Amino acid sequence: MYSESVSGKPMALETAPNTCSSCRAAVAANAKFCSECGAKMPTVKVPDQAERRQLTVMFCDLAGSTALSEGLDPEDLREVLERYQSIASREVRRFGGHIAKYLGDGILVFFGFPEAHEDDAERACLAALGIQQSFVEAQAEIERKFGSRVALRIGIHTGLVVVGEIGGEDYRITDIVGETPNLAARVQDQSPLGGVMVSETTARLAAKAVVLEPVGVRPLKGISRPVELFMVVRARSAAERAGIRETRGRLIGRESELAQMEQGWATAKSGGFAELGLVGEAGMGKSRLMEAALDRAEGELGQGIVLQCAVFRQETPLFPVAEALGEIAGISLEDERHVAEAKLADYAEARQIQSALPLLLRLLGLAETVSVATNAGRDREETLQFLVEYVARLAKEQPLVLVIENAHWADPSTLELLERCRKAAPNGVFWW
Repeated sequence: MYSESVSGKPMALETAPNTCSSCRAAVAANAKFCSECGAKMPTVKVPDQAERRQLTVMFCDLAGSTALSEGLDPEDLREVLERYQSIASREVRRFGGHIAKYLGDGILVFFGFPEAHEDDAERACLAALGIQQSFVEAQAEIERKFGSRVALRIGIHTGLVVVGEIGGEDYRITDIVGETPNLAARVQDQSPLGGVMVSETTARLAAKAVVLEPVGVRPLKGISRPVELFMVVRARSAAERAGIRETRGRLIGRESELAQMEQGWATAKSGGFAELGLVGEAGMGKSRLMEAALDRAEGELGQGIVLQCAVFRQETPLFPVAEALGEIAGISLEDERHVAEAKLADYAEARQIQSALPLLLRLLGLAETVSVATNAGRDREETLQFLVEYVARLAKEQPLVLVIENAHWADPSTLELLERCRKAAPNGVFWW
C-alpha cells in the first residue's frame, strides 16, 4: 500500500484540491473557482462505496533537491519547488490526470481516478514527456541562478486498486489500496535523470502513442518478483500512430463502406471533390477503413495526408495541421531547432513557397508568435488562406485523400480551416 511505502501515514484524497493548478495560489477547500486567476477548480468525486478499478500511477521526483536545500535560503528553495510543481501541474491537467498529493520534492499523480479514460496509460506517458521537456528550460535557469543542477525522475505503473474509505469511527479517509502506487514508486527509483521509466503493463497499453526502449527485467525493492521495465523515448507522430498496422486483418462485412470509399476515390481521381464521414463506437474498425483509403491512394499514385486530432491538443490552434506539415517536410521529433528550420526551408524551396516560410515557421512553433492583437489576427487569416490554397494546389498535382481522424476533438482553428476547405471544394480531393 502506497501510504506505508512513502509517507508512513494514510494518504487522504481530499474532496477538492487546495491549490490552483493554473496559478498555484492557495484556494479554500470547497471553492469552485480560484480567487486569484478565476480558473475552475476540479472537484474530486469520492465513490460512496469501495470501488475496484484500473489506475495508472505516476511518480515524479526532483533529484538533487536535498543538496539544493542545503545551500539555498528556504524562500529560494520554495521558488524552485513552485516552478517545478507548476510545470508538472500544467502538463498533468492538459492530459486529464489528477495530482493526488505533493510530497515535498515528489508528486503523486493518478490517471484513471477520479475520471477514467480508455487511454489513461497513453496520457500518463505523454504527460511525463511533457513535464521532462518543459523542465529543461527551468533546469537551465535554476542552475544559472542558484549554481545547482537538478533533474527529474519519473516512473509509471498501471494496475488494479481499490478506492474507498478506511479508518475508525472518529477518523475516516478515502484511500487508494493496492500495490500499484508502491510499484510505481519503485519504477521511478530505476529511472535515469531526465528519463521516464514504465512497467511492462503500462508499456503494453501505451505502445501505440509512444516509442519505447526495453531496459530488461529488474528486481525492485519491496516487490517479490522482478519487473520488466521500458524507457519512454518519445511520442509517436501522427503518421506512426496511423501506420501501426502489424495486426491488420482482411476487411469483412464492410462492403457498403468500401463501395462508398471507392466512389469517393473515383470522384477525386476524375478531378472532383468528394466527402465521406464515418461515425461509430470505439473498436468498430474506423481506423482500419481509413488505412484502406490511404493504401488505395498510395497504390494508385495518389497522396494521403492524416490530420490526427487529440483531446489534449484542443487548446493548441492548428496542431494537427502543424504536425502533418512537419512530417511532410521530413522533420522528426528528435531534430534540434536549427535542423527543423533547415528542413522546413528546404521543403518550402522545393515546393516554391518560400514567401510563406515565416508563416510556416510560426505554425510549427519554430519562430516567435505575433504578440500584437491586430497582427495576430492578420497572421491567423493569412495562415488559413494559405493552407486552403495549398491543399487545392496539392490536389491539382495528384489526387489527394485527406483524412481527419477524431474530428470531434479538433481545435476551433482547425475546424474553421476544414470548413473553408469544404466550401472551396478543391478538385481532386477525397475528404475522409
